[in-house]
Amino acid sequence: MTNRLGRAIDRARQLTDAYRHGTEADRARIKGQLEVLWRRAGLIRASIVWGSSSLLLVSLVIILLFVSTLLGLEIAPFIAILFGCCMVAVVISLIYFIRDINLSLHALRMEIDFEEKK
Repeated sequence: MTNRLGRAIDRARQLTDAYRHGTEADRARIKGQLEVLWRRAGLIRASIVWGSSSLLLVSLVIILLFVSTLLGLEIAPFIAILFGCCMVAVVISLIYFIRDINLSLHALRMEIDFEEKK
């Protein structure tokens, strides 16, 4: 996911440079691409945040499992809730990731349509 974010940011930098030096017709097309990249970067960021949250929660689950075993604590319901939250975070992360993929395909379609009109 971080690679996708890096590529989106690099592409936005390239397009920003092209926007500065382009014609008015180029600027309109580039502006649309930059808006899509901005939305994609937001989706990827959200996916990374939710994925990282999931990793944090599963780490807490593992720690609590060891502590509960070592100390003989009965915290199984709490561990189950944390694990459920972890799974929800994974699902949300994947939803954002899928939305980014769909948006990147939409941007590709825009570019192909533009090239066909030339």
